[in-house]
Amino acid sequence: MKLIPVNELETSLGVRDFSFLSCRISTKLSDDSYIKEYLDTHKENYSTLFSQEDNNFNDADAYAVSGFIKEESNDNKGAIEDFTKSIEINGDNDMAYLGRGIASANLMEFVDAFSDLNKASNLGSPSPLTYLYSGYAKDCLEETEDAIADYESAIEIDPTITGACNNIGAIYGNLEEYETAIDYFDSELSDNGEEINTLKNRAETAYYLEKYEKALEDAKKVIQIEPAQVKDNLNYYYIRGACNLFLDNEEKYPEAIDDFTSVIKYEPDNADAYSLRGLVKYELYGAEKAKEEFITARNIYTCHNVACMALEKLGNSLS
Repeated sequence: MKLIPVNELETSLGVRDFSFLSCRISTKLSDDSYIKEYLDTHKENYSTLFSQEDNNFNDADAYAVSGFIKEESNDNKGAIEDFTKSIEINGDNDMAYLGRGIASANLMEFVDAFSDLNKASNLGSPSPLTYLYSGYAKDCLEETEDAIADYESAIEIDPTITGACNNIGAIYGNLEEYETAIDYFDSELSDNGEEINTLKNRAETAYYLEKYEKALEDAKKVIQIEPAQVKDNLNYYYIRGACNLFLDNEEKYPEAIDDFTSVIKYEPDNADAYSLRGLVKYELYGAEKAKEEFITARNIYTCHNVACMALEKLGNSLS
């Protein structure tokens, strides 16, 4: 018999603090069909750029191609210089504005990014990256409604584009609209495999919604993908342990104890982790082993509901 029924735990045990994670947009630019076509069309211009012996070369497309090549190798500052030269030669080159906007977003210079990406859009840029990065810039500037609109525009052009569905879900998650959020996380993962931030977001959302099987599955994947990052992923050790307890996965109780122990190692004042570890120990070892966990939790937080409920049922009072 359970010391405390799961339905009582769900109403008395608070969920862990969490801020939903946007994907740091990171795409291989040459995978974008529009940029690839542009690079293929103007590669001769680029070759000519480096065959010139003077500084009077004025081919806007060559500089833009050079910018994309530098951007692809993470030289975003060098890319911005080349895109700027391209724009100085031809102020209507939408691809140069697109490239410079992406480079600015990569450098987290979001106001500049938004300005250039908006210009690229006004000039008719057909690339979904125009809207993906514009949405990301607005998202980081907390202009959430406009960010959602841009992400949706990117999805309309390319339904499988990486990051857009996750980032919309993250916005709704932070607005506590969890059912809407989880739908977007589902879409992201169905299109783009095991994207780590989306797995983290969906694990948290499913846990909030008491969808413990889905939360457990995603938490396990996060831990498998990032096994060395225990301190950064304490939420997922906590979720894995809690879900195994709530789902009565008795064969996983020893692992649950290890999960709560990992949390306590880095968060020694985490009363929830002590209480849940106590509940697992009660199932495995009985009242005496469990009681010390509940006492520790109540010492940390005098009014901790689970600890107080457990100690009352065990017939223990603390002076």
